[in-house]
Amino acid sequence: MFKKVLYVLFLFFCCTHTKIVLDKKPWTFMVYIAADNDLDAFLERNIKQMVRFGSTENVDIVIQVNKVEKKYRQKLSKTIYIEKGNAKILKKTTQPNATDSGNAQTLIDFCCETIKQFPAEHYALILWDHGTGPLDPYCRTRFAVSEMFSFDDEYLSTNQLASPFFDLKFSATSNKGVCFDDTTGNFLTEQNLAEALETICTDALESNSFDLIGFDACLMAMVEIASNVAPYANFMVGSQEVELGTGWDYGRVLSLFKEKIPTPKELGIHIVKTYKKTYQFTDDYTFSCLDLQHIPLLEQLIEQLALLLQKGCHKSFPSIKEAIRMSRYKHFCTHFDEPDFIDLKHFIKNLHKNSSSIFFMSEKSTNEFKETLHSLITNITTQLRLLIIKNNAGNFFDLACGLSIYFPEQFVHRSYRANKFAQTTQWLSFLRSYFS
Repeated sequence: MFKKVLYVLFLFFCCTHTKIVLDKKPWTFMVYIAADNDLDAFLERNIKQMVRFGSTENVDIVIQVNKVEKKYRQKLSKTIYIEKGNAKILKKTTQPNATDSGNAQTLIDFCCETIKQFPAEHYALILWDHGTGPLDPYCRTRFAVSEMFSFDDEYLSTNQLASPFFDLKFSATSNKGVCFDDTTGNFLTEQNLAEALETICTDALESNSFDLIGFDACLMAMVEIASNVAPYANFMVGSQEVELGTGWDYGRVLSLFKEKIPTPKELGIHIVKTYKKTYQFTDDYTFSCLDLQHIPLLEQLIEQLALLLQKGCHKSFPSIKEAIRMSRYKHFCTHFDEPDFIDLKHFIKNLHKNSSSIFFMSEKSTNEFKETLHSLITNITTQLRLLIIKNNAGNFFDLACGLSIYFPEQFVHRSYRANKFAQTTQWLSFLRSYFS
């Protein structure tokens, strides 16, 4: 009798345990949509792309939408579960309690609640909105979407894509950050984002990392952003250049889950490929996938480079500054819609070439400097090859490697002084020495 009881208990435990495992899907795909701004015009298109695909046995798709409902002139926030053919509202809040997409707590709450409700083996978080790298704005200025994009009627009449083509007519302003909320004027700074991700990983992911963090936003494939995200994610995808207003084609992105259960690396590479398919008819797109485990060593190498260049600048020999200036000069080095963001690999490649013009007081000092510089450039190039596992770019950016760095033309933006990467790698100290 006792053995029978033990056997029943054993079966009960196994069945219960099996049920828990089966309830955990391979992936939860979260999209944090900050649409309380001029990008609201593109929101419904992206949601329709997701709904056409819908959640499957391989993935749960959950989105957080923050916007202004123009019909009722009120702020609205919704958490939505994407089913095939249906956007199921899980939670809806209107003024005065609607959430603020520029508040880190909104991102924390969305991710923690979603992870609890939709447990998975892997988690992807996509940040949807404006984005312009590691700098914070002096002030937030609104601009009309009609000033940024224009329809290309000829293209629309001859091509069938999920998203229409828009010509970019707007040059980036000095407004920096990600996930802007025009009602409150708030946005997620680099520090806000890091704090939010740390809380989510600690509280909801049991001190594990996101498998993938993606930026459906402009100018975010930068070493400063990757450095900020690396402690909280295994892979990152984003663009060095501005994205068109239509952003990602989520139908194409999610299609991989129909074919297989992808690894995080496979998903990251797939997103880069789908971005190319969506914008291959343009010449000015970029998109890359980064394996963030290689960021720490790249940071160390950049710190060594920064210290070496800083030491050279302190020697007050004009040849070193001239070599640096020619290496980052906009006509010789790949740069983007924000001209202070340059391609890292192209810069060090130019630096290697221009090092032939560097001379110090003694031949020994000159040779030692060049030898160290060339060694660092070789090591950084090797590390970039390991870090950037997939990169696609249009004809205008054929020399873009997939990762940018901040190197202004004239002076350092005051918000960059608080940048973690800039401080920990001595890159900020180098910039100051260079401009002094």
